[in-house]
Amino acid sequence: MNLFFIVGSGRCGTQMLRNMLLHNKNIAILPETHFIIPLYDKYKLDIINCDDFLKVIDNVYSSEGDKWIKVILNGSKKKYVDYKQQYRNYVKLHNINGSIKDYIEGFYSFLFGKKFLIGDKTPHYGANLEIILKIWPDSKIIYLKRDGVNTALSMMKHPAFVRDINGNVRFSDIGRVKYQNLEKNFSKKSPSIEKAIKFWRECIDQIDDSITKMKKKKDFELLNIKYEDLVYNSNNTLKLIYDFLGLEANKLAFYKGLCEIKPFTSFKKILKISKVQYHHLYKICDIQMKKHGYPYLVQKNQNHLIESLRFIGHYFFNLVNLFKFFFR
Repeated sequence: MNLFFIVGSGRCGTQMLRNMLLHNKNIAILPETHFIIPLYDKYKLDIINCDDFLKVIDNVYSSEGDKWIKVILNGSKKKYVDYKQQYRNYVKLHNINGSIKDYIEGFYSFLFGKKFLIGDKTPHYGANLEIILKIWPDSKIIYLKRDGVNTALSMMKHPAFVRDINGNVRFSDIGRVKYQNLEKNFSKKSPSIEKAIKFWRECIDQIDDSITKMKKKKDFELLNIKYEDLVYNSNNTLKLIYDFLGLEANKLAFYKGLCEIKPFTSFKKILKISKVQYHHLYKICDIQMKKHGYPYLVQKNQNHLIESLRFIGHYFFNLVNLFKFFFR
């Protein structure tokens, strides 16, 4: 199976990139799965059975205590009430047996069919590349980065990251605390921006360390992308991602992908806070920020005609999707 992973610190544009790519008919991308790390912790690459697999994926939870598999199933036509029996039947029909690798790949096919390319958008897998690349040595990795201060500000508004920051959870362990609903035990109180910045800093360090360790062991396909390039230079950046994944550049799918980003972005402020505040926070994570090329300088050279077309497309396709949602 052709697999790729979209990783990063979280709150760094991974969902936006997923939305952009999903317009291509030759691709399927799961939302965060979270269950690969608990599966590997429990079974490594030993031989297991279908119920072993289902027992783990059914015990991964959101920060609010909801079964996460329901989120995954929402992206397909499967329903929670009978997905287990349906997958057991699928396993029997297709003679699936072996390690977690076989059951995970079988599950992805069960959800989406035999797509040309399947992606997994789970940010914290970037800090677990030794596991991911042990299971799928030929998988491709897209590492999405974003300005640490703006990322931390976004994390402070996200319920799961709020709990993880308050629980002093290691970034590589997020899948582990979601297993058996451990994450719900952490406080929902909004953390300080300084604490969120430190959490982002540790996320980046863990991903970078994981990449460095794996590069010493084996070469693998890695594409580094900045969220800001995806927003402010979207056409060229999306082309780069298409080429990396080996996707055919269907013009309509590509245009729809570009329309996921709000138009005329270069006219908007990149900083969410004052320059004085930004400078203060920057110093907390200056090593990581400088390493990855931040602060980011926006080049205000957007083509007004192209942006006008994107403006039309952005709101037109959103309206179409809204219509489909209410009248499906």
